[in-house]
Amino acid sequence: MQVTARTPAMTAMTALTLHDLSGGRFMLGLGASGPQVVEGLHGVPFNPALTRLRETVEVCRLIFAGEKVVYEGKTLILPRPGGQGKALPVALPCAGGHDAADPWQ
Repeated sequence: MQVTARTPAMTAMTALTLHDLSGGRFMLGLGASGPQVVEGLHGVPFNPALTRLRETVEVCRLIFAGEKVVYEGKTLILPRPGGQGKALPVALPCAGGHDAADPWQ
């Protein structure tokens, strides 16, 4: 998945959903794409492509860990100035196939 097509939060939420639906077999692959696609179809500057990729991975890891999303990079600032970062609940499978975050299982 190219990182300019979705926000890091949408990328992480999509990955978490696919991970859950696939029984833990999903692997997220990210890439920078190319200037023709990024600039021509998405309307954003291609460079700094690798910085954007690295920052997307770092934000996704925060979300995967269920941590409060506060990040300041060269291409990403989360939350936006004046906003509030919030911890997102992340469901992690435990031994026996039960979800620790779901007491109803």
